[in-house]
Amino acid sequence: MPQDQPDSLPLHISDEERLARAIFYPNFINNRGELKPAAFKAPGGRRDVSVNRLLALDGNACKASSRGIGMTGAFAGFAVISAGAVRTCGSDVVDSRALYLGHADILHDQILPKGEPPPPEFNARLRRMAAAAHYFPDPEADAPGWSGDDLCAGP
Repeated sequence: MPQDQPDSLPLHISDEERLARAIFYPNFINNRGELKPAAFKAPGGRRDVSVNRLLALDGNACKASSRGIGMTGAFAGFAVISAGAVRTCGSDVVDSRALYLGHADILHDQILPKGEPPPPEFNARLRRMAAAAHYFPDPEADAPGWSGDDLCAGP
């Protein structure tokens, strides 16, 4: 989908739509290549988690927008999850194209204070999201373009 045609991307995000969350090591992935629940945790004091809409962006565009977000750690790839899985886990997904066309946010119903761990029931939600997501590592994470598998393929 051309990025200069915002009217062709629906505001509503269907349950079937796939979302790509940028993954940084060691923040969001362990040494075994498994997603940590923290991959879907909002920064302290906020409830939004940035994701890319694969309906609008390919791997190259997702990587370009994600590498410059100022996250600590090294870019490692993407966790892809459906909007329906996010909603089943108890959070919502909304379009946030004001940042850029193809951007969305996972919205949690809780705002966690900075530096405090999530309560057990919220941590269980984050674990369910991590389990529902599929991790796509980027074999050339330092290169400018996406060189991993097709983000729209697979589970």
